[in-house]
Amino acid sequence: MFYFIVEKPTPLLNTPHFKRTFSSPLHFDNQNRLMEVEMIALPEMAFEVVRFKKEHILEVKTQDYRAPKLFIDRRFGHLQRYRPTPVERPLPSRNLIIEQIKGYVGLPYVWGGNYAAGIPEWKDYYPPTHPLSEIEEIHWCFKGVDCSGLLYAATGGRVPRNASEQIKMGVEVLVDSLKPLDLLFFPGHLLIALSKDLLVESLVHKGVIVTPLKERIKNLPPFIIKRFHPETASF
Repeated sequence: MFYFIVEKPTPLLNTPHFKRTFSSPLHFDNQNRLMEVEMIALPEMAFEVVRFKKEHILEVKTQDYRAPKLFIDRRFGHLQRYRPTPVERPLPSRNLIIEQIKGYVGLPYVWGGNYAAGIPEWKDYYPPTHPLSEIEEIHWCFKGVDCSGLLYAATGGRVPRNASEQIKMGVEVLVDSLKPLDLLFFPGHLLIALSKDLLVESLVHKGVIVTPLKERIKNLPPFIIKRFHPETASF
């Protein structure tokens, strides 16, 4: 049995065809999403190797992110034969998470994005064959976040990655009692409270934006709000 330990941020894809995926032009869906990308694996994340594929690609699996198939480029980490010791990952304080989120305002929306600094060296490993458009450049370097990736990035990967798991955190509260870092969910989307009056989110075509609570919730489908306590939470 081999295990793969991530040393620097690297994408997890749901296909082993990395070169085909990162070819010019990129093949976005109708919402400018590169659907082959699952998430950005962060340093110290550990994966069990399922099988070795061609051209540096590993099929991997982990209890921390469930998907039918996951693939990673082995040049972004190292292999070992012994099971890695689980690493305790305490959450940052509420104030620190909020300050991190504020720093992400203005970032583009990138499907699967959860590492705000981006991965510019990805173009060295998978060089474009044609000049890139602005949106291709953003996605080739993963310099942006999706809605749940915004919270994941702000906590340094110390919460579940996807909204479908994040919604299980904490307890439900009413909108009238909204506090900073409360999480508002409706199917397929997450918004985060910056204050009792402001929400932040990453939206397709708009990126990370801040909107007044009253204005944003006017036309939303049914939603729930969850409150969790970073100081006491564990995953």
